[in-house]
Amino acid sequence: MKGMNLSHKLVQREWFGHWIYPVLFCFSLLVSLGAYLTLDSLQKAVDQYIEDNQKAMVGGDVVVTARQPFNTELSQWLTELPDDNLVHDHQFNAMAYAGDSSLLARIKAVDSSYPLYGELKLSKGNDGLKQLSAGEVLVERQVLTGLNLETGDVITLGEAQFTIADEIIEEPDRPLTAFGFGARIMMLNRDLQATGLMGQRSRVNYRAEIKAEPAQLERYVHELTAITEGLKINVIKAEDAPTSISVLSGNFLKFLKLLVVAVIVLSGVGLMSVVKAFVNRQQQTNAIRRAIGEPISQLKGAYYRLFLLMTLLAVALALGLSQLVLYFGYDAFAAIIPAQVTLNISWLSVLKVLLIAAALTLLMTHSTIQSLSAIKPVAVLQQQAKAASQW
Repeated sequence: MKGMNLSHKLVQREWFGHWIYPVLFCFSLLVSLGAYLTLDSLQKAVDQYIEDNQKAMVGGDVVVTARQPFNTELSQWLTELPDDNLVHDHQFNAMAYAGDSSLLARIKAVDSSYPLYGELKLSKGNDGLKQLSAGEVLVERQVLTGLNLETGDVITLGEAQFTIADEIIEEPDRPLTAFGFGARIMMLNRDLQATGLMGQRSRVNYRAEIKAEPAQLERYVHELTAITEGLKINVIKAEDAPTSISVLSGNFLKFLKLLVVAVIVLSGVGLMSVVKAFVNRQQQTNAIRRAIGEPISQLKGAYYRLFLLMTLLAVALALGLSQLVLYFGYDAFAAIIPAQVTLNISWLSVLKVLLIAAALTLLMTHSTIQSLSAIKPVAVLQQQAKAASQW
């Protein structure tokens, strides 16, 4: 045991005595591991948000969607539901006017029971749409700034004029605001007819969001599937419904992680170069240690312990770097994640990074360390060590 500790101290003294080696070793791992840890923690936070808020983001327990008006049988089935358990949602693009100004907007017409889950946040803190009167609309900040309007002003949609009742701060089924097409204007379904915008050529998305008790859920899905069979109408449960944020997490973040994995592989090449340069520098010293009887296993163990210790140090530095990125880069991430997501380092991500770093270090240092077996005590006299052939 004393021999092992002494061997480890000798290698450590040589390693840290030349600062360029530990600096390059840590730098080879720091950026790639930090990037992977940041993205993986970000994805874990988004996935947890999706799991906790899936129904609110989808709009209901069961959602029926179509590109055309619902058929008579489906409409009749929906009318039998309690008003508080159903939201008819119509969305389409249209031009909004105020005086000589115009703005492309995304119109969203819903029932007063919206939202079935989650909370619609308004600047005045009103109780959702329940206090919205006929002829009034809710708008996003982009509408107010784009048309130079304020709450209480009049806006024209199609053939009708509406009063801006309040500003929309947050919608439960629209957690991402960076990738929306057109500023949002929300109105009641009963005011749609007056606009004249629901013509045959209008590209309208028709949705019915249904709130169901657990015992009713499967029955509702079965009945709706039977009614819409053969029609271009989709019936889906909240747990199976894709959302904009789930698509982002499933595609965009995973794509970035794959790019980082490629960077990790390149980091391994740099890591191998640093280790090989250090071991080659110690050839004569290692030959002397072999000459005085140090076992080769003890010599190799000292290097393995050193490099694994450096790996732990690199992971700790990557953890600190990732924490700084999540803290100071929150505003940058705000464009691709919901505002409610809390960005923290996931300890599962830390464990994954630790395993990746350890595996990478062992893989990239194994060949160089195994070459120590070719060092013979006679190299002290010859002042050289013959390099072993490597595959």
